[in-house]
Amino acid sequence: MSSDFTLRPFRFSDREDLVAGLNNWSVAKWLIPVPHPYRLDHADEFIADQRDDGVSMAVCQNDRVIGSVSCDGRRVFGLWLAEPYWGQGIMYRASRTVLDLVPTCQGDAILTSSAIHDNVRSRALLRKLGFVEDGTRTVMSVPLQREVLLIDYRM
Repeated sequence: MSSDFTLRPFRFSDREDLVAGLNNWSVAKWLIPVPHPYRLDHADEFIADQRDDGVSMAVCQNDRVIGSVSCDGRRVFGLWLAEPYWGQGIMYRASRTVLDLVPTCQGDAILTSSAIHDNVRSRALLRKLGFVEDGTRTVMSVPLQREVLLIDYRM
């Protein structure tokens, strides 16, 4: 599989790609607020809710959504990538692009992120991007339907 990708805003035509990527349990179990199973109405709501108070970029290959990188107006950084694309360096490069080029994610304000404590891949990626651990907390995971330990990060 090619590790080439593009970044662009989400479109309503991305709804089926979102469902395909987020319905994979290997992806969904790490995403605290994302419902599982993820349906077309969830994708429609997500796409319609894109605001100008931050950036939410579709990570695409051949114009098909394979993931997302976002930095909201509260300076919270988030990401996900469809499982077939793991381990190719795509998410690091996509994240670095968003962090380097999007003014919403720059400036003096602290940028934060988090990962479930046993999500080794995401925690390693956040550290590689320059985030440092900033404590822990317990939160309710929507897909897991139980509380999980979350590691908070800051940059």
